[in-house]
Amino acid sequence: DGYAELYDLKLLDGQHSVTVTLRDNFGNDASETRYFTVNTGNAAPAVSLEPVQDAAILGGKVELKIQAKDASVEQVENTIRLSNRFPAPTVTFSENYEGTYNYNTTNYTLTISAQRKADASAQDGNLIATVAVDVPANLTANDQFVYELKSGSYKTANGFFTYSAGEQTLAVDAEIAVSADPILVGGAKGVLKVTD
Repeated sequence: DGYAELYDLKLLDGQHSVTVTLRDNFGNDASETRYFTVNTGNAAPAVSLEPVQDAAILGGKVELKIQAKDASVEQVENTIRLSNRFPAPTVTFSENYEGTYNYNTTNYTLTISAQRKADASAQDGNLIATVAVDVPANLTANDQFVYELKSGSYKTANGFFTYSAGEQTLAVDAEIAVSADPILVGGAKGVLKVTD
């Protein structure tokens, strides 16, 4: 029996989210997030979160890059939810940005704050930061690396903007694959193939 109105809200093209949290008289919370896409021809978000690899390789690292489209991004705040089957991430800021990060092991969220340095140049392709997560060697092919940009914001000389992105997945894979030719008769020799 409640409602909220937002006036003069200007959304950039791209994906956005709305989260509603309710609390009952006993102190129980319920929360729901819905994503929607704005497509008006306005400028798309100037900051993106993209994986560097196509898959999470067992025993390797998954890297997500936070990148600006141009050098106009002065400040960035991101909250990213990560898979719970992976260890805590590390964040490396590019030469043009300085910042802090915190990983909450209770809800598996990574909060990143970055500020463009005064003496920054655009020679690094406007990379803001790289998130690196080790991929445990004991995962299976059924496991996935899941990440979600719960909320993001950035500041330019033109104002303050928000964005988000829904859940994304990367398959867990191995650097080598083992396959066997079919054995039709019991006791016949089989052939195993190892490929990379």
